[in-house]
Amino acid sequence: MKATKGAKPQGKDRPTIVSKADVALSHVNKLCAIERKIKALSMDERYRICQELSSPGLNTLKTWLESNAGRVAKDTLTRTALDNSLNQWPTSVGYCKRGDLQISSVLAENAIRPFALGRKA
Repeated sequence: MKATKGAKPQGKDRPTIVSKADVALSHVNKLCAIERKIKALSMDERYRICQELSSPGLNTLKTWLESNAGRVAKDTLTRTALDNSLNQWPTSVGYCKRGDLQISSVLAENAIRPFALGRKA
């Protein structure tokens, strides 16, 4: 395709398509940002801030999940992810109920990795 004088670059002025995964990750990233800011605080302060900031964000995410799960075709990976998120909701929000828990499970995964790697295949 030849560029003509005054032509707009390809893709300019086209609406950006945002996937449901992008929206969900945006919600989760906001929650993770809160966690990064409070990780060095005491358990009581972490609990207070989680109740103040994270809980409303989690409620927003759950509302979004519930309203969008039915809009996605069954038997798709996106629908499976939305359904799994809703099915695991009580476990997912557990970190807000205690100040000593974190949103990420990386520490637990790192702790069990040596045992998993040591098993026979």
